[in-house]
Amino acid sequence: MIRYFVDSNPSSQYVRRVAKVFDNNGSGVRGDLKAVIEAVLRDREADKPGGDHGHLREPVLFSLALLRSLDGQVLEANILQWWTYKMGQWVFRPPTVCNDFHLLHGGFHGAHGSVEGPEFQIHTYTNAMERVDFVYRVARNQMGTGVSIDLSTFYALTDDPAALLALAEDTLLQALLTDTERTSILTAINDVSPGNQQRGVEYAIYLVATSSRYQVQH
Repeated sequence: MIRYFVDSNPSSQYVRRVAKVFDNNGSGVRGDLKAVIEAVLRDREADKPGGDHGHLREPVLFSLALLRSLDGQVLEANILQWWTYKMGQWVFRPPTVCNDFHLLHGGFHGAHGSVEGPEFQIHTYTNAMERVDFVYRVARNQMGTGVSIDLSTFYALTDDPAALLALAEDTLLQALLTDTERTSILTAINDVSPGNQQRGVEYAIYLVATSSRYQVQH
């Protein structure tokens, strides 16, 4: 549960604290899943910063999180399943009972030795580019049948690139951009011709949502 909801590389102490809650929810009850989920999400390591913490958003969660953040409207008849399939995850049709990827996939070298990265098993070069295309379509409100995004609040700030980027930052990110990242994205937005409002909004959303800071959830 820790790996699915919070961190692909939880410490043994984190696992131990959650296991204790599974054994006893504080009222002598064993196996209280509500208490276990609360323990997972409220643990002091749940929002621990650092490159070896967090997990890559799997395609379904990545696409839904982006649309929800931007107040996307999704009708019953839509093509989102096709998008997630192109990104490597076919909803309701995982290849095994263990989902689309193995929870122990990884063995990447991190700052603290070998680290796991389950979601990276389906994050191929092709699927990574499909993610970029998905964000591009969202930023242009060109998602196709059954999906629309209202970007009016972003368009209202096109004359103030710093405010536009701040809105994208506040809307999409948990941890704010570094000064270097912010300067780089602002430079790109400022390079857009002054009269092209649509392009400025596209750049702000696209460059934030395709960054590792957004795609890897901490």
